[in-house]
Amino acid sequence: MYSNSLDKYLSLFLHNNSLYIIHTGKTWLTEKQEVIPQLIQKHLERKITIGLCPVREDNTLKWVAFDFDAHNDEPIEEIQENVKKTKENLKKVNIDSHIEKSGRGYHLWIFLEEPILRERIEKFLKRFAYHSAEIYAGKQKIRIPLGSYQKDKSIFCGFLDDNFNLVGNQEEYLLDIKPTSLETIKQAKKMIRENNPLKIKLISQNKKRKIVTEQKWVNYNKEWKPKPTIPKIEINKVIYSTKNKQHRFILQLLLEMNLSPRELLRIKVQDVSINEQILRIQRYKPIQRKMLLISGHLIETFKEHLKDKQFTDTLLQTNRGKRYSCRTIQKIKQNAFKKANLAPESDDN
Repeated sequence: MYSNSLDKYLSLFLHNNSLYIIHTGKTWLTEKQEVIPQLIQKHLERKITIGLCPVREDNTLKWVAFDFDAHNDEPIEEIQENVKKTKENLKKVNIDSHIEKSGRGYHLWIFLEEPILRERIEKFLKRFAYHSAEIYAGKQKIRIPLGSYQKDKSIFCGFLDDNFNLVGNQEEYLLDIKPTSLETIKQAKKMIRENNPLKIKLISQNKKRKIVTEQKWVNYNKEWKPKPTIPKIEINKVIYSTKNKQHRFILQLLLEMNLSPRELLRIKVQDVSINEQILRIQRYKPIQRKMLLISGHLIETFKEHLKDKQFTDTLLQTNRGKRYSCRTIQKIKQNAFKKANLAPESDDN
């Protein structure tokens, strides 16, 4: 992609550049690092697949995305019809939107000329969404366009025309995108208040969809929020409150990698991939696993704890070569918080 095209792409998408998600081939990992142009370039060259978060720390955003996915064997024609209806209704109030191919559905992107507060735009745009759409305007991350689909690299996630055909010249299409002005948004709100031209099926703010997974029905709530974490400066204070290297490593796994004592005790040597910087965590059932990215500053510490251990050995062992207990791990954490003069978080085993 030429430099002017890359500049246009950055101007459209790079509002929150403090973090991104990257797909490992099996799962998404969150990287709390600055999003630099070279990273975006790799995504556009389809060497990696990344996603961004629309809202910044000041609660402003410059783009919003609707996600239309086909769940539970929904016909793709129904999904396309919902995309068309949403796009047509946006057009009635002069808001341009852009269709992009997703793996099992479509994304509909809206770009803004200037940053706008999330609460001023999110509730308004939800009025346009049909039942199968989810809106990305908050802290959720979503894969960005013109890359490859994370689960099938052969799928190119480019922009589509109104008939859902891939646009021939993606670069030309990108350069022609004209973000919506805040004045247009203001006039659209006024138009709907005075003479609503839309035929919209409203969805409730806390609506939950049911998704079938391996023949079992589960509730899926996009509004789920993680529990608050302690500030990084306080985490370092806790970790370095002890001179014991083994205890310090345990605290890093608990606080920096957000593992529970029970997850920590299950880690075996075979679960650590130093070259890939991947740590595999076994959950409560043997078939349930999650993957975490090992931060660069922890690589040498992991190497040190892998020395002289067999493939099936547990990663953490006492000086006598025995396994730790959950109670011991909790005690190490409590003592560290006490030394740092902080109240410990409740343990989730």
